[in-house]
Amino acid sequence: MEEINRNRSRVTTENTQAILDAARAYRLSKGAWPGGASCINAISEMVSQSPAMLPPGLEVNKYNNAVSTSCTAWTFSVDQSIVEDWDGVLANNLPGTSIVNASQNRIRSTIGIPGSETANDAKLSRVAEQNVELNRMKTNLLLGNYDIKEVGRIEAVNATISGLAQAGRVEAVSAAISGLAQAGRIEAVNAAITGLLQAGRVEAVNAAISGLAEVSQLRVNGESQFSGEGTFQDGISLQKVVQENTFCPKTGAIARTSTGAILSCQSGIWKGIGQAQDFVVANCVMNNYRTCVPVCPAGYSLKSYSGVKGQNASYWDDRYFAVGVCVR
Repeated sequence: MEEINRNRSRVTTENTQAILDAARAYRLSKGAWPGGASCINAISEMVSQSPAMLPPGLEVNKYNNAVSTSCTAWTFSVDQSIVEDWDGVLANNLPGTSIVNASQNRIRSTIGIPGSETANDAKLSRVAEQNVELNRMKTNLLLGNYDIKEVGRIEAVNATISGLAQAGRVEAVSAAISGLAQAGRIEAVNAAITGLLQAGRVEAVNAAISGLAEVSQLRVNGESQFSGEGTFQDGISLQKVVQENTFCPKTGAIARTSTGAILSCQSGIWKGIGQAQDFVVANCVMNNYRTCVPVCPAGYSLKSYSGVKGQNASYWDDRYFAVGVCVR
């Protein structure tokens, strides 16, 4: 019987140590103890992993007593009952083990969190972790003027770029770029670009571009202001539809009617934009029978004219009239 109990003690020690080692490895991999919040199902969960972290059958020890598990935020424990006199043997063979119930010969083996976990919490992992906090920065990232490369997408609340900015897509609530900006697409609520902008598409509620902007498509939901000359290589499509002879708030604004006629805001009223006539009539009047030549407005030249002395129903007057045709 002594030999049987000795063998039982050895195998139980090995199995208990295997459970504790597997729990420690699980914590390293996933950032939490196995078996849920209280770790009641820790053994079965580690058995069900692929590959399995434990062999099946460890829920009962070699003394035919149940093996239970429990945990706190910082510790993991294995409880089991042995037999009289042999509980002390296992307590001495297993580190972190003590007798918790002498009448039931019950022992408890406890380990703490892996020693490397505290150190890892202060470092940023370069691979995806089950514990996502190991992949999250908790302070400013300082690179000492080194580059960040192979970036697929940048999402930021505020972005300030002083040099060259090259990106496939930029999304930001506020973006300030002082140098060259090259991007396939820029989306921002507020965008301020001081240098050259080259982009396939720009969408912004408010955009301020102080330098040259080269974009394939520009969409601005707020107000746009151009301080210099604007050159358009294609037609301009006006989508603001108004009615002629109705009130307009801003002199100089342009819009169109529902049929496409261009209107401008003139003295607070939407009016049609007049087209230049091919010819106009000019005249002149001189006294004392002196002849005169009609003067054409700017952009027109005098084609022909004729004059006549004035006359009314009762007498001859001394005025001279001349009428001419001015053409463009």
